[in-house]
This record gives sequence, structure tokens and C-alpha cells, in this order.
Amino acid sequence: MSVIEQEIIEKIHALPSEEQQQVLRFVQTLEIRKRKRLNIFEEIDRITNEVSLEDWAELPTDGAERVDSYLYGAGKEKK
Repeated sequence: MSVIEQEIIEKIHALPSEEQQQVLRFVQTLEIRKRKRLNIFEEIDRITNEVSLEDWAELPTDGAERVDSYLYGAGKEKK
């Protein structure tokens, strides 16, 4: 652990609980800002990695062919 990390931890321990919550929100804001700096491909990769394999398996494989049906509830197209 670096000297800076240790100093931050010590100062956080000395704060009342409400102020610790404020520090946590601040750190979360920094994380969001950092995430927003990702390019679109990194963001897509981040989001898709959060989806479980089971959820991916439940997605329709004909989504491009029947996009209107999935989005607007149109009837099934006959092939």
C-alpha cells in the first residue's frame, strides 16, 4: 500500500459516518467520470461482459430478421 493510500485510509477512519458516505459518493463520481472517458468499443465491451452466459443464451438468434416483432410486438412472419 502506498503512503498516499495509507494517509487517505487514516483520514477516512477519523471522519464521522455521514462524511465517510460523502467521500464514498465522491469516489464513485470519479469512477463514473473515468468510465465516461472510455471509447465506444471499450464501453460496449464493459457492458457486454456484465451479461451472464445464461442471459446471452436466452436472446433470440433471429433478432435482425424479426427486429420489428421484438420491438413492436408484430406477428410472427411466415417463411
